[in-house]
Amino acid sequence: MGSFPVLETERLRLRETRANDLDDLYHVYSDPEVTRYYNLDALTNLEQARQIIRRRQEALGRGHIRWALCLKEDDRYIGSCGLPFSLEYWRVAELGYELGREHWGKGLMTEAVRAVCHYAFETLGMQRLEAQVMPGNGASIRVLEKCGFRCEGLLRGRGFWNERSHDLLMFGLLRDDLG
Repeated sequence: MGSFPVLETERLRLRETRANDLDDLYHVYSDPEVTRYYNLDALTNLEQARQIIRRRQEALGRGHIRWALCLKEDDRYIGSCGLPFSLEYWRVAELGYELGREHWGKGLMTEAVRAVCHYAFETLGMQRLEAQVMPGNGASIRVLEKCGFRCEGLLRGRGFWNERSHDLLMFGLLRDDLG
């Protein structure tokens, strides 16, 4: 892949997560409302945030891209959006994302997801993107629908975290859906 791909939108810069993002990353992931629909408990210490940064850097070598979402005005970490290529040989990637609560409701995640989808289809040659969302996560569902994803069904018991299984809605977007 070469150097880390930096994407820009009207308001955001999507770049590699850096060691100096530690405090801001911790702020995002230590909020239980942010991790409510995520298979990750809210962070309780900075070492957990360091591990996330380390895992992201290591995953890049395996073809997994997780962008740090930063406002252009100050380049501070406010969330992330990523594509682990779990089915790369089929040209399928799964989309995941989260955003700090103080930035909710501003259309920032929709802006980021559109940029990542464009990159996945145009640069990486993906044919399909998938996203799995808990049924109660209305905000995430709206982001996906605004970006053209279609709900393809309920996957009963698909997720497992916090010692219990969770139903997930499967959303899909095909390269051909974009016209």
